[in-house]
Amino acid sequence: MAGFPHRLDEVYSPVAQADEARLESTFLSLNDNIQAEKPVIFIIGDSHARNWSIALKNYVDTDRYQVVALSYLNCMVEIKNDSVKAPSRASIYDKYCIPFEKYINDKSLLSRTKAIFLTSLRPFEYTVNPFRFELISWMKSHSDNARVFVFGNYFQLDELHSCLGLMFQRKSDASICLRSASYPPANQPLEQLPFFPSGLPFTYVDIVKLHCDYDKEKCLTSSRGVPFITDWNHMTAEFLTTLIGDILEKKTADLRSNGLLDFLVPPHPSQAERTASSEPNAGPASSASPSN
Repeated sequence: MAGFPHRLDEVYSPVAQADEARLESTFLSLNDNIQAEKPVIFIIGDSHARNWSIALKNYVDTDRYQVVALSYLNCMVEIKNDSVKAPSRASIYDKYCIPFEKYINDKSLLSRTKAIFLTSLRPFEYTVNPFRFELISWMKSHSDNARVFVFGNYFQLDELHSCLGLMFQRKSDASICLRSASYPPANQPLEQLPFFPSGLPFTYVDIVKLHCDYDKEKCLTSSRGVPFITDWNHMTAEFLTTLIGDILEKKTADLRSNGLLDFLVPPHPSQAERTASSEPNAGPASSASPSN
């Protein structure tokens, strides 16, 4: 927090930190150059939407679809008179809330929407941001029969720990964070939970099951020196890009059966190299570098 940033360099190299920061900074420009008449994929969510959007857009079939990426982080979302109001709780969140309100009310975009991707901390948490269920139902009602995909999250720590804190204290790589993490629970039938309160049909994308079937020994913990999380729950953009590419490459049959491959495409050879350079539970902290 208020310490000296260079103290983390041993466990999270400056090059990897800079690469991740540059990647994360691209979120606010993802909606540039929206093309009229092109079918739309909306990616929406809370603070997790930023890095999910950055990663997912790498694999969207952009020859066919236009991505619109929105975060309702600290926006007071309310549906009134067939429009959505989303004033920010503080001016620092205007950069999220102003474009959110602009694009979510664009009936031209909504009418061309083919898919809505929900990315959030805990997709079936019904007490935090409960408006998102009504919001997606409202979006779908204005769309061209859009498919709804709810993306599960990756392993998380409790709120008392950050991954970088654990890495620094233990002089370890991000595998220490994975060993201490416990979310999401294995074998919980999340796809059978209701899309509260509407009961709207959706497809649940269990990324942990698809990637490593809840076997921590097989799960990635970093990508190119960037740990899978740095706080306690937000996946990094670099790691998500690798993780999604790995799933698209290896689980084609599963993703074809649930319809996700109607909107996403497997990585090109150059993108697939990310996975090859990202080893699960790899080595001591001294080996942390952009080539991990």
